[in-house]
Amino acid sequence: EGHAAQLVPDLGDQAPSVDAGDDGVAEAGEVVQLVGQAADSDSPSLRYEWVQVSGPTVTLTDANSPTPSFVAPSLPQASEVTFELRVSDGTNVRTDVVTFQVQGYVV
Repeated sequence: EGHAAQLVPDLGDQAPSVDAGDDGVAEAGEVVQLVGQAADSDSPSLRYEWVQVSGPTVTLTDANSPTPSFVAPSLPQASEVTFELRVSDGTNVRTDVVTFQVQGYVV
């Protein structure tokens, strides 16, 4: 008697899991470190890209790393700065966002 072969479906290349980190609060002028994480069981090489999607314009240092930083802007009122983390495994892209509430300065 033969044994029935079990077919395991080929799920193809799976998209990476992505976490842009926890939302936070920053003081004006403070250096803020973003902490992104990603994993992909079938692709050891991942490409990171951080993009600012809202808020007063800031400059990201090392925007193609998991952990870039920016200086919180000095503004007279509180504002939010939101970033999107895009991670690619060469085939699939996944995204996540993180928002920082930047405290306004006191005049």
